[in-house]
Amino acid sequence: MKRLDIEKKGSIIIFCILIIMLIIVIFFSICPKILNKLNLTNDLINNFFEIRVDDNRNLKNIDYSKLYPFDEKSIVNVPCGGGYFTYNNIVNNVKKKIEDATSSGMFKYYKMVELSYIYNNLIKFNLYSNVGDSKIEIDNNYFSYIYSNKNIDTQVNNIIDFSEYLKNNNIDLLYVQTPSKISDDMNISPVYKDFTNEKIDEFLSRIKNYIDYIDLRENIKEEKLNNMSLFFQTDHHWLPKTGLWAANIISNYLNDNYSMNLKTENLNVDKYNYKIYKKTFLGSLGKGFSLAKANPEDFTLITPKFDTKLHVKILDLGIDKVGTYEETLIDFDELENKSYYEGSQYLAYMQGDRGLIETHNELIDNGKKILLVKDSFADAVSPFIALENEYLSIIDIRYFNGSLKTYIKEYNPDIVIVMYNGAMIAADINIKDNAVWDFE
Repeated sequence: MKRLDIEKKGSIIIFCILIIMLIIVIFFSICPKILNKLNLTNDLINNFFEIRVDDNRNLKNIDYSKLYPFDEKSIVNVPCGGGYFTYNNIVNNVKKKIEDATSSGMFKYYKMVELSYIYNNLIKFNLYSNVGDSKIEIDNNYFSYIYSNKNIDTQVNNIIDFSEYLKNNNIDLLYVQTPSKISDDMNISPVYKDFTNEKIDEFLSRIKNYIDYIDLRENIKEEKLNNMSLFFQTDHHWLPKTGLWAANIISNYLNDNYSMNLKTENLNVDKYNYKIYKKTFLGSLGKGFSLAKANPEDFTLITPKFDTKLHVKILDLGIDKVGTYEETLIDFDELENKSYYEGSQYLAYMQGDRGLIETHNELIDNGKKILLVKDSFADAVSPFIALENEYLSIIDIRYFNGSLKTYIKEYNPDIVIVMYNGAMIAADINIKDNAVWDFE
C-alpha cells in the first residue's frame, strides 16, 4: 500500500476528530430526550447530564432583515446568534455546538474544571496566559478579562461614518463610554498588561472632533469612587446599582445638552426597592475559574416604588404586552435559576440581550424618541431610561440582522445613543461581539 504523506495523514486525523465531535453533539442532544421518554424525572436528567439552560431557550426565529431590509448598496455583515436561518448562521451554529460540546458542554465539564483548580492550588501552580486576550484573577476575589494591543481603525472609522449619516438626517448622536473593570491607575501585576484603557483613550481622542461623548471613567474620578467596587467580583459586568448611577448621569446630560425633558426624578435612588438574592450569582469569569477559585456573590434586583405602565415589544421572545416594570422588563425565571453555572441573573434585566426591544412609557408624554445601540452593559441602564422617557428602542447589533439605518428611517429618533464597554473597542474586530461596529 502506498504510504500516505504527512499532510494527508493530518487531514484524515482532523476529519476523524470532527466526526467524533459531531457524535458527541448528537449524543448529548438525543440522550436527554430518550431519558424523558423513559419517564425519568427532569431533576435526574438535568443533574446527570448537566443540561445547559440557554438564555435563548424561548428565542423566536425572527428575520429582521425582512422587517428592516438593507439598501442594495449596503454590505451586510451577518452576525451569528440572531435566531434566523441563513447559510452563515447555520454553519456558525454548528460550529458553536461543536465548541460547546468539547468545552463547557462536555459531560461533567465544570466538575473537571473545579478539580483542576483544586490541584493547581495544591501544587501552587497559578500561571495565566498573557498572549492575546485572557482572563486573570486580581485582588480580593475579583476577576477580569485583559486585552492585548490591537488596531482600532475599523471602530473609529465606522462610528464617524455613522455620525455623518445621522447628521445628514438631522439626528443627534451621543456616544457613552462605560468604564473598564481595571482602571488606568491600577497595577494588576508586573507580568500582565491590559490595553483596554489605552484603546479607549485612543478611540475617544480620534472621535472627539466628530462625536459628542460621555466618558463615565471621568465621572468615577470626579466623584472619587472606587472603580472596582462598581463591578461584580466574578463577572465582567457592572452592578445594577452602577447601571442606575450611569442612567442618572446620561439622563441629566441629555436634559442639559439636548433638551430631552426626561423625567429624571424617576431615577432618584430612594424611589426604588432593592431585593438582594444572597450568594446566588456566579458571573462569566467565575464560571470560567469555577467554584474552586471563585465565590458566589449577592445579586440585587432594583424595582421602582412608584406606579409604572409600559407597552413593551420584544419580537425575539414573542412579547407584546402592557404591564408594570416587573411584568414587562424583568425575567423572573432567570432570577430564580438555582444553578451557579447555567444562565445569568444579570440577564434578568430587560429580558436579556435581544435584537430589538421597543418600549412606550404610557405614563409619560414628552413625545421624545431615544434609540439606544448597545451591548450587555446597557441591560442594567436601559430599564431606568425606559422609566423616564416616553419612547425607547434598544438594538443589540449582535442579535439584529436587519438594517439599522432602515430602522432609524422608520423610527425617526430624536437622538441615537451608542453605549459600549471597553472590550468592544479592545477585543478582536473579527469576533462576533464586534459586529457591533457595523452600523449599516
